[in-house]
Amino acid sequence: AFVRDLAERGIAALVVELGPRFARLPAAIVETARSAGLPLVQLHREVPFVTVTEEVHTEIVNGHYALLQQAEEVHRRCTEALLGGGGTPQVLGILAEFSGNPVFLETADGQLLYAAGAGTECADPLQVWEGLRGRAADREGPPA
Repeated sequence: AFVRDLAERGIAALVVELGPRFARLPAAIVETARSAGLPLVQLHREVPFVTVTEEVHTEIVNGHYALLQQAEEVHRRCTEALLGGGGTPQVLGILAEFSGNPVFLETADGQLLYAAGAGTECADPLQVWEGLRGRAADREGPPA
């Protein structure tokens, strides 16, 4: 129940240090983790908790730094496009490229103004937009 509860809470993984309490992981823990799709890590020697948290923190900080660098690159490219005389379609194209997804600009009443794809392997942006608009209409239901 403990491992299942942890998995339901959305933890990233369960790390268990083997030693006097567990020479090896009980099969029930392994099976519950496997069936819940929860990564299970066995440490075969003592690892100070601070060492683990420092490594995790370093990965988190590095991930945030990479995201900030990417945001700066998007900002720089959009600024260059606008200062070079580009307009909305060019900026949307940059955003689609960086996000890896089609990007759309609509009016307040839902009329499509611009669409930009995200590369050649991407679906047709207009088909994607029509699909999204159709799902939105299904959720909203018929007009009152």
